[in-house]
Amino acid sequence: MSKQNALKDIAENMGLVEVIFLNANRIIRDPLSRLKQDDFRFWLELHWIAARDRPLG
Repeated sequence: MSKQNALKDIAENMGLVEVIFLNANRIIRDPLSRLKQDDFRFWLELHWIAARDRPLG
């Protein structure tokens, strides 16, 4: 079972209706995105997730 399928199953068991997957790197680097201005906390969390998955060095 893929990670996405497992996460969808968990989300459905928690009562979430629809689960989508987004590319955090694309969102935080989009020059037209207003996410950083509109919801800085969410943007910062996405930035942290994207940075955590990058290899060091």
